[in-house]
Amino acid sequence: KKGFTKNICPACLKNRLHFDRAFAPCIYDGVIKDLIHEFKYKNKEHLGLPLSEIMSGFIKEYSLPIDYLDLIIPIPLHKVRMREREFNQAQVLSGHLALEFNKPLLKDTLRRLRHTKTQTELNLNQRWLNVKGKVKIYSWLMMC
Repeated sequence: KKGFTKNICPACLKNRLHFDRAFAPCIYDGVIKDLIHEFKYKNKEHLGLPLSEIMSGFIKEYSLPIDYLDLIIPIPLHKVRMREREFNQAQVLSGHLALEFNKPLLKDTLRRLRHTKTQTELNLNQRWLNVKGKVKIYSWLMMC
């Protein structure tokens, strides 16, 4: 197992991020990429369980500090995107993870302010600009 500090993305080192860490349990390619596309774009909500099992297995295998998390908050979809996809994939995954690790799930804490174009064909810089300022945290959460 490699130390996490050695695997920091160079682009992440240059940007001031508003979170401590991010991990990827898989390389986004091949079968995993196909499964994620089926899940997100082809209304295959049932794939949320096996995908979340991959995530929880990774968390357990690498002893990620999930005990320090107070809660899990999925990123919301804009109502336009919700109509297109019919369910929020982040909410499905986070729901499974919340159950697996016995963490509260706060589904209505964030609100998508504006509809953004899909990120699938944007480069890294365009992705940052596409989502900048698009999600609002309700003020009561900030006071907790």
